[in-house]
Amino acid sequence: GVTPGLQFAAMCHQCMEPVVDTDICQRCKDYAFQCTICCSAVRGLCTWCPLCGHGGHVDHIMPWFQTNSVCPTGCGCMCIISS
Repeated sequence: GVTPGLQFAAMCHQCMEPVVDTDICQRCKDYAFQCTICCSAVRGLCTWCPLCGHGGHVDHIMPWFQTNSVCPTGCGCMCIISS
């Protein structure tokens, strides 16, 4: 479903250009989404924080958040909010 007023727009991690209708930046010709853990291009399953927008491979991000609550990039975002 689509939430009114909520949009997700991928941005190239190199040139910060919006990436539309594909996962490859038309300007840089590189994959637009980079894993914050391994710094490799994300081509498959991914997850990201809706607050800071950082994320990466599910197999890398999920283990990180089993022991951490702060974004692995060092941006300071508390990606996991405890109740």
